[in-house]
Amino acid sequence: MRDQNLYELLQVSENADQEIIQAAYRRLVLRYHPDRSSEPNAAEMTQRLNDAYAILSDPTRRADYDRGITGRPGSSTSGADQTSSRTSRSKPNPPPPPSRPPPPTWSSKPDEGYIAGFPRRLLLGGIGIVAILVVGIVVAISVTASDSEAELNFNEGGDLVRQGNYKSAILAFDKVIQIDPDFPKAYAARALSYRHLEQYQKAVNDYDKAIQLDPDDAVAYSGRGLSHHLLGRYQRAIADYTRAIQLDPDDAVVYFGRAISYQSLGQYGLSDADETKACSLDSRTC
Repeated sequence: MRDQNLYELLQVSENADQEIIQAAYRRLVLRYHPDRSSEPNAAEMTQRLNDAYAILSDPTRRADYDRGITGRPGSSTSGADQTSSRTSRSKPNPPPPPSRPPPPTWSSKPDEGYIAGFPRRLLLGGIGIVAILVVGIVVAISVTASDSEAELNFNEGGDLVRQGNYKSAILAFDKVIQIDPDFPKAYAARALSYRHLEQYQKAVNDYDKAIQLDPDDAVAYSGRGLSHHLLGRYQRAIADYTRAIQLDPDDAVVYFGRAISYQSLGQYGLSDADETKACSLDSRTC
């Protein structure tokens, strides 16, 4: 099988300018980052994206690459000229969402769904938003659970999430909530499972309940923000990320998530500021 075209890998056209290439690279490398994706090929895909960006972000190497695939000089010079001659920070509209829903796992299939140019299918924090780390939740809740049966069901739900069995995890968290309806982390964990299944409104509803029970849970706010973003509710997402930052001002990935929502609204100055802050807190978001 021939090597994949680097433009196809980054999901950009061959005449894309450097700004578009950089935005595509950041979106995809965050999607496949091994710390945020459960795909078995995440590390390999991240390396391929890094290699592709190293070539296409360098005008000389890009021109050489273009000659190799087309037999003629590439368009990297004109792309650079387009970037430098801009008088404003205008950006193209994101690709429209496809007519069918995305596949159940991370992939580069052409029918994968997007909202505002970003993949809908996010796993454990995806897109730079802070993950609800199930292991941590299980540890925290096992100490505070008032009923041993609730604790057992919660731990079972956490195990099922780690195994990728989200439907069964939801059933386990249902049992926890039936036993203790005032258990905020159970709602947050069930919301995470709904989000894996792309049932984003159900995730929002559960995050609402978790926040009602624990108004100082930064993770619940960031999780709800991600769910709002995936539903295209960027202003609501920004409001939730902002609250999460107020509660935990040192969480880099929440800044990065808010940056993406700002970018989706065309507020590029605010987006850049959040990206810079995220990068200063955690180099993996750079």
